[in-house]
Amino acid sequence: MSIPFWVIERERTQFSDNTFSMVGRALTVATEFESNIRNLSSILSLKLQVRSNEFILNDKEYLNKFISKIQKKPLGIQVEKINKKLDFPFDLFKLIYEAKETRNDIVHELTLGIEHNIETDEGRKFIVETLTEKISKIAKANIIIIYIICLETNKEKPTVQYINSYGEMILNWVLHVGE
Repeated sequence: MSIPFWVIERERTQFSDNTFSMVGRALTVATEFESNIRNLSSILSLKLQVRSNEFILNDKEYLNKFISKIQKKPLGIQVEKINKKLDFPFDLFKLIYEAKETRNDIVHELTLGIEHNIETDEGRKFIVETLTEKISKIAKANIIIIYIICLETNKEKPTVQYINSYGEMILNWVLHVGE
């Protein structure tokens, strides 16, 4: 007799714990990227309204509605708005847009059927390769968004060394599992 699909009978193993730890950290990176996109979009919209005197700086209710309206827009629209305001070269827009799509893959698709992959060496290798590819894409786009946020807000910018090591640092954080 087979077990119905809705029965949760999953044994926790070192393989499953390691894999789900990596997936959780990948979700964290994906969420941070999404948050940075939304924040940059909000900053750019806010700056535009302040410059055009359409924004009331001392009205907290107006500010909350303004931020809420921006934050509720789909991520793809946020990326397109940023591109429109900053006029990215096509390659840069493509990198950020593809990272947004990759973020969606991690959040919505990555764990479908993963319980089968966890149990084989080949399956675990596939998961690590997939995470490596996806996190690398997001890290490249995220460091650019971080840098732009720093420029737009006059905050301290990451150093060249930090920028150059960012992708590897994020990959190590996501993929490193305890022994």
